[in-house]
Amino acid sequence: MYEPTVIDELLDRAVRERPEDVAVVSDRVRWTYRQLGDRVARIGAALRGIGVRVGDRVAILDKNSEHYLALYFALPKIGAIAVPLNYRLAPPELEFIVDDASALVLLFSKEYEAAVDQIRGALTKTEHLICLEEPVSWARSLDDVVGDAHGSPSPLDADPERILLQMYTSGTTGRPKGAMLTHKNLVSNTLTAMHERDYTAKDIYLHVAPLYHIADCELFYGMSYAMGGNVVLREFRPEAVLRAIAEERVSVAFLVPAMINALLEHPGLESYDLSSLRLIVYGGSAIPEDRLRAALSRLPCQLSQGYGLTETSPILCVLPTDDHVLQRSDAPERIRRIQSCGRPAWGVEVKVFDENDVECEDEVVGEIVARGDNIMKGYYNRPDATEEAMRGGWFHTGDMAFRDADGYIYIVDRKKDMIVSGGENIYPREVEEVLFKHPAVLDAAVIGVPSEKWGEEVKAVVALRDGKNASGQELIEHCRSQLAHYKAPKSVDLVDTLPRNPSGKVLKRELREGYWKDKGRRVN
Repeated sequence: MYEPTVIDELLDRAVRERPEDVAVVSDRVRWTYRQLGDRVARIGAALRGIGVRVGDRVAILDKNSEHYLALYFALPKIGAIAVPLNYRLAPPELEFIVDDASALVLLFSKEYEAAVDQIRGALTKTEHLICLEEPVSWARSLDDVVGDAHGSPSPLDADPERILLQMYTSGTTGRPKGAMLTHKNLVSNTLTAMHERDYTAKDIYLHVAPLYHIADCELFYGMSYAMGGNVVLREFRPEAVLRAIAEERVSVAFLVPAMINALLEHPGLESYDLSSLRLIVYGGSAIPEDRLRAALSRLPCQLSQGYGLTETSPILCVLPTDDHVLQRSDAPERIRRIQSCGRPAWGVEVKVFDENDVECEDEVVGEIVARGDNIMKGYYNRPDATEEAMRGGWFHTGDMAFRDADGYIYIVDRKKDMIVSGGENIYPREVEEVLFKHPAVLDAAVIGVPSEKWGEEVKAVVALRDGKNASGQELIEHCRSQLAHYKAPKSVDLVDTLPRNPSGKVLKRELREGYWKDKGRRVN
């Protein structure tokens, strides 16, 4: 098997071996690998020309686009580090990440001009603002910058330890942390994906999950290894997804369970020709068994689940297609497997540890830990958090699970109260801090409760100050004004007091129990 040293070798190989094959299709372009390679070289030369050097961070604020795919190769070509931004974040959240990363350049879509305009005066470390489409009054366009460039950037030494991506993932303190992923991490993960999923040059992959997310980024590099094609949809809309599969003969897609459910609920599902589709990779959250069975019966393809985290590049475990071929007559242990996240993926060590970092026996709940070449270098400028996460040489995921006798891992809860809604990680502390800014709020706790649509949704449990009034809707709007809407509570329960232990910590498990008591596990 071909083993590259650095990620940008994948594009070089595809340009050499399949220059006229289609590489990228969007609503604006249809690029061959030769054209993608040329665009990548010119962007790299342009950024080098404005002063971007090895190790500089370049932030990207955009929905899915051909620009994103080009940048995911152009930046490593010059040794720069991509900092993808979640476009759903509120301006203050974006400001924190761009500043924390010390991003020299912020590339943004015209769609987010207003958000960038709101924060640009506070970005003390950012020297260049570049609009990915047409110029604005205070920023040049990418084409303008590229137009000034000539030739290709000088090649760099192939250093697998060089940082490639810095992706931000929130922590229990509510402050996002930048997970630094190296070429070695992503190359390792790409090889894992090829062993587990066997992509080929005949595959056409549909980018509909956001490219700021490690899952879709990982699949892009995997498809580049295979020298397959990429179809880019700006965002998820069921009809657009079905039309793209039919018209572009898409064969592989990554979808979170909420997306799969939306396709199943679309009234025109059966009217589209989906015969080209061979594989849906899903992850981001668990999927109810009845929805999984519906997908297997109504979609003409196989399914494979992937479990992982940003910090693990991301693949840790895979539930392969063979474990999705279910019959009602199957043995109980085989039916049970569909509730797992699979077994450790090729090239990765995954175990379940107790609170003393000792491996648990089968069927005993502990924390999922992992080690391997796919594990991040660390959190940017956060040695304390890095040391805590990587203690003993194992990355501690915070996910609580048990392992069965066959090595399948079953997630049952989250150690740090994280909520996963529609594949997005939401950390309660961050939401609570915003709630506490409301003048009527005396006490507050945020928990995840079951949602048929999103897997989980955010609920706030709030005690008001004496003599103060606030409705649940008012508190929801207060949160939406300062946070991305997906992080804001979907519902609010007003109570007199919150349950606390003697040290003053809110008993969130007690709060959650009323909503989860009829569920078999504490994730949905």
